[in-house]
Amino acid sequence: MSHHPAQTLRFLVPAILLTAAGLFCTALALDDPQSTESAFYSVLANVLLVLGVINFAVHAVAVLLRRHEMWRNSHFVEVTETEE
Repeated sequence: MSHHPAQTLRFLVPAILLTAAGLFCTALALDDPQSTESAFYSVLANVLLVLGVINFAVHAVAVLLRRHEMWRNSHFVEVTETEE
């Protein structure tokens, strides 16, 4: 049985890791702004932070869709017609 992505934290864990790595690269870039590695760390930090934000957004949408699906299942009853 496959679980919903919101249950497995499939997007949340990478979002946290990518954001943390992006913040670490930002700190490295700001440590010595005049070095040649600073530009590389700055670009890498931006890419990692963007990927982290995208994963946070996808996780949020997955959670909202799961809650909406659970709400629909608990509030709507399928009406079936019987032949009498």
